Amino acid sequence: EKHRIVTFYTPDSGRMTAIARGARSSKSRFGGHLDLFHCGQAIFRTRSTGNSMAVLTSFNAELAFERIRQDIVRFATASFWIELVYKSTAEGDASERQYNLLIDALSRLNESDAGCRRDLILSFQLQWFFAMGVLPELDEEAFHLARLPELDDTSMALSRALLSGVEVPDIDAVHFAKVGAITRAIREQVVGRQLASIPFLFQMLTDE
Repeated sequence: EKHRIVTFYTPDSGRMTAIARGARSSKSRFGGHLDLFHCGQAIFRTRSTGNSMAVLTSFNAELAFERIRQDIVRFATASFWIELVYKSTAEGDASERQYNLLIDALSRLNESDAGCRRDLILSFQLQWFFAMGVLPELDEEAFHLARLPELDDTSMALSRALLSGVEVPDIDAVHFAKVGAITRAIREQVVGRQLASIPFLFQMLTDE
């Protein structure tokens, strides 16, 4: 009961699950470092048998993304991203590019003047799926072949801008829904079912 199972996403080893012994104890050496969205340096001890869980021996949080943790809309957005990463990656499947995408997205969300950023929600997904190799070319023919919803010219241009990293803080609900239909269709192909964080995220966006 004093231990915790923790999951990290790392640039060198991909998604890693480990046991943090004594993490729930009042005298835990981890302190408050083992929390959602914390980024830092971790040291693991692997077991001799390949199917045994690694042991987390130390973790020093260097980035806490405090504004994400203090704002409910940012928190909902980041939770959605983290679940998407978890559900679309395999244990030990490393990609430094995808790791950097996640850290950059969290940093931009944390530093944004506004907590509600529909453009960041979409751009992270588009960039993530592109890095995975499951996002087709952003044109009508490729979407048709991939059996994805059609986009009008404005929504297609918006998708290209978001994929390239352009920020569009004032994206409206209509275009958010149109481009979101694409990301939703790809999520369903990759994950196979709706993510548990989606209803909470959309409730927060609606309340805004």
